[in-house]
Amino acid sequence: MLGIGLQQKTSNEDIRQRFDRTETIMDIIRHRKLLIFGYICRMPDDRLVKTVLLGLVDGVRQRGRPPKRRTDKITEWTELTLCEAVRLSQHRVTWSRIVFGSYSHLTKGQEEEEEVPQCATATEEL
Repeated sequence: MLGIGLQQKTSNEDIRQRFDRTETIMDIIRHRKLLIFGYICRMPDDRLVKTVLLGLVDGVRQRGRPPKRRTDKITEWTELTLCEAVRLSQHRVTWSRIVFGSYSHLTKGQEEEEEVPQCATATEEL
């Protein structure tokens, strides 16, 4: 696009500045994964994709290191517990603010005005 060859060794930051882009690829991936998580959490509970995503599948796993789960990254990125993330994703506006980073500016009173559904008990959720 810009006519830059690999031999010129131009950094990604320089290319993003030329295109006036500030987001990195990882930012875009994080936003999309968080958006799809919110979309799936708003689905009815009997949907298979929701059951698989939230880890509600019965069974015993084998020995060894626990595998990375998709929900581990969600809780890491949002700094919320899984229960809180599922609860907040039920409200599209609040979840959008979390995904795009403006949620930290909300006060507790503003969050309550938006009528965010309350979190279910741990046994009901998991």
